Amino acid sequence: MSENKSSGFMKFINSLTNLFTKIIWLIILLIILIAIGKHFIFKEKSKITDNSVQTHKINPEVTIPWEEIDKKIVNSMQLAYKKAKSYAEKQLRHYARGLKERTDKNFLDWYFSYWTQQKFGIKGLFYEGLHKLNDSFPKKSKKSLPKEF
Repeated sequence: MSENKSSGFMKFINSLTNLFTKIIWLIILLIILIAIGKHFIFKEKSKITDNSVQTHKINPEVTIPWEEIDKKIVNSMQLAYKKAKSYAEKQLRHYARGLKERTDKNFLDWYFSYWTQQKFGIKGLFYEGLHKLNDSFPKKSKKSLPKEF
């Protein structure tokens, strides 16, 4: 029984070896055919280039119109300046208009209201009284000014 197993194993190894050998020969044949095909393809291309006229690349001297380029740069910078200036002026007018509206509607009504004026008067009396009691305590008018004044 061991002979049958070993002879079956040997047959299997022989068939694998035959298969492997055939695959190797097939790969070698394909490589040879590819090399022959490339030889014929490149041979035809070389025939075409051999018969063609040889051309020389001529590099003409390019003159750059610097005066025109300078004028275009100056014009584009002036245009950009004008656009930026008009945009900034428009935005400043819009901002000033908004500040004026807020000042006219909100601040002036608040500042001149009866109760705000009463609060300012009481604060003024309080600070003046503190100053009279203690000379080191600044007056309200001096307290709001920066130190350099």
